[in-house]
Amino acid sequence: MWPVLLEGDAALIRTGLTIDALLLEAAFIAGPVLAAGLIAAVSPQTALLAAAAGTLIGTLAFVTATPLRRARGPGRSDRRLLGPLRSRALQTLLLATFPIGVLFGGFDVIAPAVGEEISGRQSVGGLLIALTAVGSAAGGLWWGMHPAGAPVRGYLRAAWFMPLGLALFAIPGDLVALALLALLLGIPFAPFSAAGGELVHRLAPAGMGTESFTWITTALVAGVAGGQALAGPVIERAGWRSAALACAAVGVAGAVVLLARRSNLEQTT
Repeated sequence: MWPVLLEGDAALIRTGLTIDALLLEAAFIAGPVLAAGLIAAVSPQTALLAAAAGTLIGTLAFVTATPLRRARGPGRSDRRLLGPLRSRALQTLLLATFPIGVLFGGFDVIAPAVGEEISGRQSVGGLLIALTAVGSAAGGLWWGMHPAGAPVRGYLRAAWFMPLGLALFAIPGDLVALALLALLLGIPFAPFSAAGGELVHRLAPAGMGTESFTWITTALVAGVAGGQALAGPVIERAGWRSAALACAAVGVAGAVVLLARRSNLEQTT
């Protein structure tokens, strides 16, 4: 909706997409803390109900907001079944987004295993996850302060930095070093997300912006699920360091594909 609400202003669109990324990181930081507090003070069921209620309230507030209801994007002329999936640019973005989902989905499983091995407490993993969110928020602030321009370079760099960061995470055994690496691991995520949003805005077929954004979100969530499914068995059989390297390898493969298909993202940027 940012491109429609902001009438195509490139600088403001970058700011809006960065705000989205920062709010997401705020939820990733505050959500686990609130859930842990409710679990400790009341019960796990209460935490689950609170999360569901918050999601419902937020969704209703969003879909009933006056600016959203008044906004109208360009009409869609192409009614073919695959819609925006016919676009090579969107295909490239999907191929880049899925591996990043695998990387962070895997980290959600790896972090508690790290905490248990290093400190004897799985709860330390929650701190590591929160640190990635803090790093992402810092990266988002940095990205948002830069003037609007071609986002392909930042998108590509972030796609490389994240898997390399997770690979480094498998090396040290000191908790302080791991905490610092968790912070660094998160820094490229918000710029990756915001730059990806800019690219969708620029490259989505006419009238298919919302559908294109939805496919990107679907790829990310599917990647997270895949990463969690990958990391768990690897941790059981070979340990969390092997799981980190396996998820990082998927991220590197995605970055290689993105580099090979970079020209698809430079059609209008």
